[in-house]
Amino acid sequence: MEKTFDKKVIYITGASAGIGYATAELCLRKGAKVIITGRNQENLENAHNELLKISSEVIAHNVDVSQESEITRSLQEVHEAYGRIDGLVNKSLTIDINDLSDIEALSTKS
Repeated sequence: MEKTFDKKVIYITGASAGIGYATAELCLRKGAKVIITGRNQENLENAHNELLKISSEVIAHNVDVSQESEITRSLQEVHEAYGRIDGLVNKSLTIDINDLSDIEALSTKS
């Protein structure tokens, strides 16, 4: 596989499984340095261990993207390690619903 992402730094949220994980795998195979994030520490560690079989250029950060302080900490660590981020894949989805009336209001919007 051609190394089209050679030495690019790619930050992927929600990469413990599914599309985020697959994106991380592809980026690693194409030569990128990849930072994966996820909320669930166990799932994140499992994903990290599997991705290490592809490349040693993967780092895992336990981050809840709904917590600004966690995002800030993670991005600061990436900046210290690499000095840049060349690509961002925001696969995480956060929905803040305060009560059931919010769900009804969202479902009736046209």
